[in-house]
Formats: sequence, structure tokens, C-alpha cells
Amino acid sequence: MRIIRGRGVCYPLDLPLSAGQNASDLQPSLPQTNDEELEQRITRLHLNHEKKRKARDKRVDECSFCKQNGEPRKFYTNHTLRGRDGKILCPILRRYNCPICHNGGGDNAHTIRYCPKNVGPSKVESIMKKIKQGRKSNGRK
Repeated sequence: MRIIRGRGVCYPLDLPLSAGQNASDLQPSLPQTNDEELEQRITRLHLNHEKKRKARDKRVDECSFCKQNGEPRKFYTNHTLRGRDGKILCPILRRYNCPICHNGGGDNAHTIRYCPKNVGPSKVESIMKKIKQGRKSNGRK
């Protein structure tokens, strides 16, 4: 009985070979790799994985809230919006008292837009959104 080997599995071959053909012709050829080439592939995979991990774990060293509000660069790069534990670190936002839920700021401070009680038909939208949707001084949109 002849056997075809491939991908770690052996298949018996009961078909007769044609003239001038031997069993080695039917075996799939695997690419030849040496140890050095394999090491290079493994190293590339590790480096790629390391880059992705660093990008994922990269901590943003600026406060997006203060940056969006037009604070000076020196101020918004001095702190972050949230800590690793999820608590608010921004001194401006920590002092903000939500007019909808009156949470008093602190660790769970938020703006009107992110207020958990700001839902449904009575949802308060930001003033900027209303201004941008409105008409210009000449009456056009």
C-alpha cells in the first residue's frame, strides 16, 4: 500500500501509478525553512504583537475635555481626563455640577451630554449643536 503524506496526516493510496511515476511525485512538497528563517519570523511576530500591546496600553497624557474647551496646551497636557480606575481627574470637570442630576461633580462628574438622566424626549442638546443646525444671519442654512 502506498501512502501520501501531507500536513501531518497519512492517506493510503490504493490507485495504481501510471508508467514512469513514483509515489514521491504524489507527495505534496513543503517549503524548506531553516532555523534562522524561522527565528526571524518568530521575532517579527513578537515585535508586531508588542507594538499592538503598547498602542493599546498607551496612556493619553492630555485632557480631552480641556483641549476641546480651548484651554492652553500647557494646562491640558498637565493632567488626564480619567485615571486608570475610571475616576475623573480633570480639575475643571470635577468642579462642574450637572444641572440635570445635580451630582456635585467629583469622581463621577459629567457634562449634560453624558448625564445618565438626560434621556428621552426631554433630552437636552448642547447649545453648539443647536447653533450649528440653525440658520446664518442671511437666513440660509
